[in-house]
Amino acid sequence: MAEITLAVITRNSESTLDACLASAGGLAGDIVVVDDHSTDRTIEIARGHGARVLTRSLETCGKQKDFAIRQARSVWVLLLDSDECCTPELDREIRETLAGTPAHPAYRVPRKNLYFGKWLRFGGKYPDYQTRLYRRDRVRYSDHFSHEKVIVDGSTGTLAGSILHHAYPDLDTWSMKLKRTAEFDALEWARNGVRPSALNFLRFCLFRPLWRFDRKYFLRGGFLDGREGLLACLHDVLTQILAYHLLCRNHDEKGPPLRAAGS
Repeated sequence: MAEITLAVITRNSESTLDACLASAGGLAGDIVVVDDHSTDRTIEIARGHGARVLTRSLETCGKQKDFAIRQARSVWVLLLDSDECCTPELDREIRETLAGTPAHPAYRVPRKNLYFGKWLRFGGKYPDYQTRLYRRDRVRYSDHFSHEKVIVDGSTGTLAGSILHHAYPDLDTWSMKLKRTAEFDALEWARNGVRPSALNFLRFCLFRPLWRFDRKYFLRGGFLDGREGLLACLHDVLTQILAYHLLCRNHDEKGPPLRAAGS
């Protein structure tokens, strides 16, 4: 089997990093963790798994992930977020794929998103394909603050094994990530020239949130996931409204540039 580097970016990730690295440590001969100045036990945990830890301030998530994969010692890279785990099924499938001659330079995998411990199957939360296994010389990440895209030079295959995403284990994490995602979105909008206006208020605080909620909760069956499905859809809606509020507040106060939490 071709050698693999496991790449992870972190920021105060002590609660999830151990499980993340343990899930794929046996698969990867090289582990690289790019850390954004964590103040908890993140670095200690990473080094306990034999990872190379590089400290780098986060500019955008896209740039941070692109930097991480460039540090790989192997041609093939598996990238996980620090709150994700590689399942045994995916581990076996990656080994089988790389044991021969891979048909593609990149592979996407389904991701199971867990909200408060429940796997969400509806509302667009599954299969939620993520391109995470690839040749480092054939991909790059878009320069987005969040929702970054993987740009592949060539075709992308699909694997059946899943990544487990422990997205929101509790309400504290749910609210913290809501704020962080909103700050990233506000940064992205400001960079793209979005300014406060009556039209943008209607767009970002009314029309888009209502459409997103209706599409995910009703049209895509989010209601079938119960209260966890409702909280997932509300998270997406409230992120938009809070992001616009942050954009306006920064504009009105003429304060320093927006900066995302955890960056």
